[in-house]
Amino acid sequence: MTRWLPTLFLAFALAAPLALSPAPTFAEDDMEDVIENQEGGESGQNSKTYWQSRYTELKGQVSSASARLTQAKREYSKAKQRDRLRGDSKNSILQQIQSAEMDLEDAQKALDALPDEARAAGAQPGWFREIDENYAG
Repeated sequence: MTRWLPTLFLAFALAAPLALSPAPTFAEDDMEDVIENQEGGESGQNSKTYWQSRYTELKGQVSSASARLTQAKREYSKAKQRDRLRGDSKNSILQQIQSAEMDLEDAQKALDALPDEARAAGAQPGWFREIDENYAG
């Protein structure tokens, strides 16, 4: 019993200063830096908000172009049913369809290229899934 008593006393004596020393603290600015680094930075092309806003913007462009294309095709179909399309009215509607198709194609290409661009810049892949889940939910 007396053998382990000095060892126990020594262990408590050495542990006491460690237990009483204050834990390292971060200044408020340091914590903001840590959070920014975890999210990819506050500004620039590595931030979570930057990539999510670009993704949301491109999804909106795809949706808008798709709606315009659907509307133009619907107008063309209705006009064909009412009367025979000729001249300026036919060309106008076909021009709207062509413009909407080009806008949709450009927006879809940009949206498809965005994940690769973001990955190359250091964005995390889950950032876009969060946006998709918010739209679905």
